[in-house]
Amino acid sequence: MKRSTLEAMGLEKEQIDQILDENSADIGRERAKADAKQEKISALEGELYKKDAEIEAFKKADPEGLRNKLDELQKKYDTDIAAWEEKEAKRTYEERRAAFFGDTTFTDDYTKRGILAEFDEKGFDYDEASGTFKDADTWLSELKNSVPTAFRDPKTIPQIVTPSKGDPGDMSITADQFKNMTYMEKLKFKNEQPDVYKTFKTAE
Repeated sequence: MKRSTLEAMGLEKEQIDQILDENSADIGRERAKADAKQEKISALEGELYKKDAEIEAFKKADPEGLRNKLDELQKKYDTDIAAWEEKEAKRTYEERRAAFFGDTTFTDDYTKRGILAEFDEKGFDYDEASGTFKDADTWLSELKNSVPTAFRDPKTIPQIVTPSKGDPGDMSITADQFKNMTYMEKLKFKNEQPDVYKTFKTAE
């Protein structure tokens, strides 16, 4: 709308200014709406272009290669999970075993390792409800009665034994010598020569 048109209509200057101001404001609002719509259209066009590019890239991709890659990732995931579960199971078992033996004191480290190894070989089932290994108490009680020298009173001061010097000699033994060994000697032999011990133990 032009000023000359309004003047020709016989309107006063103030009226003309007011009409032109309102007209300019209306035009500004409509232009802002148009600009906003254009921005939205441009954004949508950009997204469409991006999607088209992704579709084209997918078309060019090797489906077999993608499947192989996914299989590799799945295998690695399964392997990592299995390793973690095995490690966690071992940690839990060792904590439960330590709790079972509690304040039990062994004569020496050789004896301790031997008894713990024997405990592991027994494969006692763990009862979640009672928080104990089934039948393990009976086994330990019988062991303490049959081989009391494998354990000591925790209040007793342990004796320090100085190993003899010189050539330890031939560590090999015969089957008869193995049979005549005491429980403590067998435990010591098991820790020093586990493979030979297993051979003799199997032959018994």
